[in-house]
Amino acid sequence: MSDNPTASWTTAGSASSHPSLRDHILSALETVPSAEPLSLTVLSSTPRRTGSLFPYSAHVPRCLEREYFVTLGSRLESGSDDGVSNSTANPVVPPPLATEKPSRPEVLISALHAYLYEIPSSSTSILYISKVDTSGYAPPTARSSTHTLVTAFIEHFLLPTSRPSRIVQVCLFARSQGQYLFPNSVRSGGKRVAGGLKLCQWWKGVFEAVTTRVAAAEGAGGQQGNNKEGEKISLRYLLPSYSAAEAAGMIGRSRVTLPPRLEWAYAPPFPDNIFVPPKGSDEVRVARCLAWSIPALPDDPKTRFLDELVHDHLPRQAEDKSKRTTEVRKQDDDEKVDTEQGGSSEGGQGVALLDANVTEALDDVTPAHRSDKPRTTTRDRAQERKETDRRRAQTALSRVSVDEFWERMGFRQECSSGDVTGFFHLSLESPSTQGNVDHQRDSEPPSHLNETVSSSATPLPPSTALPIAIVDRIHQSLLNCDFGNKGDAIDGTRIWTKSTQAIVRDEIGERGWEAVTGVVVGKAGVTVDLNAVKRKQEATVTMLKPRKKARPAPVAPSAGASDSK
Repeated sequence: MSDNPTASWTTAGSASSHPSLRDHILSALETVPSAEPLSLTVLSSTPRRTGSLFPYSAHVPRCLEREYFVTLGSRLESGSDDGVSNSTANPVVPPPLATEKPSRPEVLISALHAYLYEIPSSSTSILYISKVDTSGYAPPTARSSTHTLVTAFIEHFLLPTSRPSRIVQVCLFARSQGQYLFPNSVRSGGKRVAGGLKLCQWWKGVFEAVTTRVAAAEGAGGQQGNNKEGEKISLRYLLPSYSAAEAAGMIGRSRVTLPPRLEWAYAPPFPDNIFVPPKGSDEVRVARCLAWSIPALPDDPKTRFLDELVHDHLPRQAEDKSKRTTEVRKQDDDEKVDTEQGGSSEGGQGVALLDANVTEALDDVTPAHRSDKPRTTTRDRAQERKETDRRRAQTALSRVSVDEFWERMGFRQECSSGDVTGFFHLSLESPSTQGNVDHQRDSEPPSHLNETVSSSATPLPPSTALPIAIVDRIHQSLLNCDFGNKGDAIDGTRIWTKSTQAIVRDEIGERGWEAVTGVVVGKAGVTVDLNAVKRKQEATVTMLKPRKKARPAPVAPSAGASDSK
């Protein structure tokens, strides 16, 4: 197996000019030399309007949010135990029917959680990789499956046939922890948790593999140069609290040959404004401001730092301190709920509508007390208060420059707790003449199919998009499972799969469920020398042991001499 497990798969699209995300990942997983079948589930939400990406900007750009949750499962190898845990078996799970053919149980081995934000005003999309985790139960022949899964997922949004916008930015924060998506998986015994530096090196390899493949597919140029079509790709990374020289020495050189003129830049992500405020607004007088230069991504250290900066600089009374950074966010969440329910996105809720109706009814009853002044409803007051809070927050953030923000980021606890952490950023900019691809093709059929549907017997592709609340519910349900031992992991996988299947079927039907799942057949004859793997691990541990240097022979002291290390 080569260092780049994604080097041999071909770009999906032979079967269709617009391959779905599921099809692209399945095509990539075909190259994994797994002796066991791999089961894939790709869940995506319908886009919804959100204002939470820039909660402290006085001008809120139109932004669409989409959530993704991808899981990968595998059957246990032959010779493994039957999956019965040491504790009492879960009585909720019924035993297999006697008529079913006995088969080895399946367990989830990898999962990915991500968000896609589209900003039409600037033709920009932000793909945020929130979490990636493994359970520790992957068979030895499928150890590269997580790398392949993540690489294919990111690559899908950078290919011309599935690119959501003219400018696509991929970002993440790498921080090593025992578990993210599989509770108690660190106790499984088979999970090898990478340290902070190893994790940053792994993500650096993922970005290099993605960039190399995308550049090779399009002949794209590098960071400082353009190709004949004007394509531009850039790579940036930052290890907080480390200098450029220290970071380069720790993270090492690239494992693959990058395209010409393309090099890693040691710099923070998001070097440019993500959107430009409208002309005539107060924002245009400031070249860059944290309010619209740093997106507030979910569960991200940058977002938490922005919240604290607003908390520390807002000119409010001491008793309102606890509400400083939550009011705007709560109003944004209320706006999401109101929009999903088909109401107005101006921040008003059912209570506000009720108050407005009651006010109008009272005015009709007592016309003598009516005033000539325009009535101010609860919704209007809430909207006015929301705009005021945003202006205050933007003023607070304008006191901190972008450079100061990133300099202070290196001293925050979650970035300087002793282990290495890293920010990684990939940007791809297409020429302005190239049309943007409508990313809803995964959930809606192409328009040309509607013209021929009456004369063609071929059924339309099923809808695969789910409400974002459903995707989040399925994601949260996985966090209620236990992967501490093999038996609990098998039970949790079975329960989670059945409940997910039932939920998805209720939303998009049987054909929809089949369209978001897929299986990669295992490769016969693939084996792994477990003894060799064990010897390699032991050798690695031995190499990490300190060695004592031989003491040099004593010499006569002279000017500039010092003791040995």
